[in-house]
Amino acid sequence: VADFLVVSVEFLARYNPEMTWAAKGFIYIKLHPVFHLLPEEYDRCMADFKQFRERMAEQNLFRTDIQGRLLQIFLFDMWDIYSREMDKMKFSNNTARIFLNFLDCVEQHCKTQREVAYYASELCITPKYLSDVCRKVSEVSALDWIKYYTIHELTKVLKDFSLTIAEASDSMNFKSPSHFSRMVRELLGVSPSEYRHSIRDNE
Repeated sequence: VADFLVVSVEFLARYNPEMTWAAKGFIYIKLHPVFHLLPEEYDRCMADFKQFRERMAEQNLFRTDIQGRLLQIFLFDMWDIYSREMDKMKFSNNTARIFLNFLDCVEQHCKTQREVAYYASELCITPKYLSDVCRKVSEVSALDWIKYYTIHELTKVLKDFSLTIAEASDSMNFKSPSHFSRMVRELLGVSPSEYRHSIRDNE
């Protein structure tokens, strides 16, 4: 049994209580998706979720704003819990924002853009500075983050059996199917055809 809190980006932006902590908090969550709670922290989270369940079941003229305020309380609690680890993150708020903007840009464009220079240009910084930011925040290079998101796109197009290998290559802006195949082999460890065969074998 598990509780999930799912909110829209718009709702989160409207009720996010603290954008500085939010940036560092998002980075910490991104790098540490599983986080151990102390007993008192667990109790605090459970109390927050209990309030969510109780107030969401109510019919109230100000239901949306009430939920927003509960979200703010929950986020304040989470930022406080994360603070014991986030205080160890030795980078500025501006560095955090650049890194988050980079990840957002990569997520949007990695299907067709896989060069560090492209993202540096989009963020109006140099490739070296972007690489320094990524290593300072995550200890992972900008290129490795691009590869991480590219793997997701590669597997997505390869799972679309309505596309030929050549069409999958074109959809991701590769110069040729052979270039596409080399990238698939580099990132997935198998050829595009082998990857598709493995999917069919597991169905």
